[in-house]
Amino acid sequence: LAVSLQRAGEYAAAEPVFEKGLDLQPEHPGLLEGLSWLTFRNGDYEKSRIITKKRLSEGSLSPRSKQAFLIRLAAIEMIQKRLERSEQYFAEAFAIDSSAATVNEHYAYLCAQRLEFQRALKYAEAAFVKDTSAAACNLKAWLLIAGEIDLDAGIALAIKAIELKPSNWDEKLNLYPYFAIPEHSFGLACMRKVEMQKAVTYLEKAAELYPSRAEIMHDLAIAKSMV
Repeated sequence: LAVSLQRAGEYAAAEPVFEKGLDLQPEHPGLLEGLSWLTFRNGDYEKSRIITKKRLSEGSLSPRSKQAFLIRLAAIEMIQKRLERSEQYFAEAFAIDSSAATVNEHYAYLCAQRLEFQRALKYAEAAFVKDTSAAACNLKAWLLIAGEIDLDAGIALAIKAIELKPSNWDEKLNLYPYFAIPEHSFGLACMRKVEMQKAVTYLEKAAELYPSRAEIMHDLAIAKSMV
């Protein structure tokens, strides 16, 4: 029942069903894994951290699964601005497979939070080798624009990311609140180029799509004040 609710997108209803199952079978790996993801999806990061660490301590995980759980722990710490702890989990994840796209993608965002944009680009390139997907364009656009490395190249990539945006992308961008938003990146680039009316147009679109993102609202307020 819990898995059926989760697959149907009934995340709030699925969580207590997983918890009831764990009350009966506290060590059940499938229930721990499901609740780890679900609590993360629902924004209960502390509960997700506890459950994820418990699943890791149980062992019997493939290297790929172990890396995925370590990335989740790193993401939780990054969201909560505990960057040193996030770094430690990333180190463990890289030790399993340093070429995996997902770990390089998420680590690039950690570098960006530290304002290490050139270093972040290195990991973005490792994550998306010869990749021109929406995710690749989105991350690289943000780094080029936020780091003021190359605004024009960043704008071109942001436009491409918007054009290539898959139908299920909003779920991923909402799941990881540190992931860049291409409309926000474009708007920020316009602000840097002092094209404020154009900036407002794109920032308003970003705010409409992702109203919970405080950084978008902040930049939108600044852009409107300068029109």
